[in-house]
Amino acid sequence: LRRHCRDSMRASLPTLISALAVASFTQDGSSNFGERYPQPPMVHHSFKTVGDLAFFQADNITGPFSQEAIEMLAKFNLVTIEKWHGACTGNVSDSDGEHHADAATCPDPTITSYPCCEEDRMVADLRRIKAINPNTTTVLYFNLVLDFPQYRLHSELVADPTVWALSLDNGTVLRMNGDSGPRMALFNLAEPAVRAGFVAACVGAVKAGAADGCFIDRAISCLPTQPCAVGECGCLDCPDLTQAQASAYNTGHAQLLTDLQAGVGPHNPIIANHAVTLNVTNSAQLENFFQGKSGGVDGIKTLLQCAHNSKLCEAHITIGSSCTNITQPLAAFLVGAGPLAFVGCGAWHVHDTSGHLPPGTWHPCYDRPLGDPVGPPTVSGPPGCNAEWVGNASTGKMTLSDNCSFVRKFASGTVATWDGSTNTGSIAWADSNADPAHSCDTA
Repeated sequence: LRRHCRDSMRASLPTLISALAVASFTQDGSSNFGERYPQPPMVHHSFKTVGDLAFFQADNITGPFSQEAIEMLAKFNLVTIEKWHGACTGNVSDSDGEHHADAATCPDPTITSYPCCEEDRMVADLRRIKAINPNTTTVLYFNLVLDFPQYRLHSELVADPTVWALSLDNGTVLRMNGDSGPRMALFNLAEPAVRAGFVAACVGAVKAGAADGCFIDRAISCLPTQPCAVGECGCLDCPDLTQAQASAYNTGHAQLLTDLQAGVGPHNPIIANHAVTLNVTNSAQLENFFQGKSGGVDGIKTLLQCAHNSKLCEAHITIGSSCTNITQPLAAFLVGAGPLAFVGCGAWHVHDTSGHLPPGTWHPCYDRPLGDPVGPPTVSGPPGCNAEWVGNASTGKMTLSDNCSFVRKFASGTVATWDGSTNTGSIAWADSNADPAHSCDTA
């Protein structure tokens, strides 16, 4: 589980926030949308069916995906392969020496060395998907903070740690855990050579036709300059940086995001995690969409921000490790989905030595008809539910309390609703008489 610490961001990252123009909601529900990215990415997107709005993001830690899995993945319009793809194949190393990876427990923090090179393994399967469906947008995973040992980038850090690793003046290397990784060093983004290495890894792959874009984790959260990183983001050896070190790191971090988007070009996606209001990248992911007691309305608000800012926006449903009972989060997504919104679900990592995907990866509701939205959603409710945000998003502000209700209709006759007062939704499909409150529940 990746965690984020956005609440303290403005206080702890003044340099970075100034550079990235981050906005946030106030307690009364109003919001500054932030700044628009001037050109949205060019991806295949349609409201014809739910499947045309679906994206996939995961890896198979024990090796490449099977041909059957690749054919299923080619049905998605957007696919990201995660960081541990094939990393637990063959020999790995820990404090006791070299041994063969156990698919049931690998990866884990005791392992310090994995077979190189993750970038090549991701590219190999993304090419297989692209060969079947040239319209699928393919994306590589990178972490802007953590030096995962299975990446080629890691070998560059090890080769010159005095430049690549973020360290204190006394030489102490700062380290963090993350997503089953070991005590990883952190990239010193204040160094131009480090930023150039990242640009070469991501942009080089895109320019070579190996992928269409890059997913950037920890784009605005869990940074070593944030106080909450110590307790919330797995920081082990992170004493306070000096003000000068923190400022240089934040400036370099912001510059690298700018350089990545400029490098791949305006029409290729740089999907910056959580970065809905980031004005230097054209895409974002809502990693924990539909979380908390007001998750539906909060998710709708954030999707509206994405649409206003001309961003591709991935809503990844946080419902555990399966894609079974998705009626409620899918209803909230359909209410707020903009012209470049995608929805996804499921675990980040597959543990299958045969390379197969979990049952239900392509959810039965993905084949349901939608059609273009019939205008914007209607909103109703007590004072605080302001309908003007729908027709006048150009103002850059909206007011929506948590108890607002929504109805959105689609050309097929399908209707999605959300009731903020009960935090429940429904989807009445045009081609089905299933109970709208459970019409996409399969468990």
